[in-house]
Amino acid sequence: MPLARVDLVRGKSADYKRTITDVVYEAVVDILKAPPNDRFQVITEHATQDHIADESYLGITRTKDCVFIQLTLNTGRT
Repeated sequence: MPLARVDLVRGKSADYKRTITDVVYEAVVDILKAPPNDRFQVITEHATQDHIADESYLGITRTKDCVFIQLTLNTGRT
């Protein structure tokens, strides 16, 4: 049971959040080979000042809309 945590800046629409979680779910099934319907996700919204991502670390440009996605997998999953 992979658990997906999605952290983003407060104020995004329900459609925006659903699109992100749909893409994460598709990747978990397609790439990690989780069984269909194995969908456990948590979305957490943060005030802008509490959601910090360096704007240029490793030469990658990030905006304030940067989304953090964290997957937790059970022991034994490759």
